[in-house]
Amino acid sequence: MMNTRVLELLKNPKNIQSEDLHLLKEEINSFPYIQNIRALHLYGVHLFDKENYQKELSVTAAYTTDKRFFIS
Repeated sequence: MMNTRVLELLKNPKNIQSEDLHLLKEEINSFPYIQNIRALHLYGVHLFDKENYQKELSVTAAYTTDKRFFIS
C-alpha cells in the first residue's frame, strides 16, 4: 500500500518539502517502476538536494520510457 503523503504529493507536487525526499526514496524502493514517483523525487532533489541532481536524473531517465518528460 502506498503512503498517503506520497499520494497527496502526486496530486499536488508543489507541496513537496525536503523531508519528503526520504519518504519518496522508500516508495521508489518498494515500487521501482512507478515513473511518477521517480519524477516527483527528481523534482524534490532539484529543489532541495541540487548536488545529487545529475546522478538522480541519470537514474530516473533509465527507468523512464517517455524521455519527453525531461525536455520541458
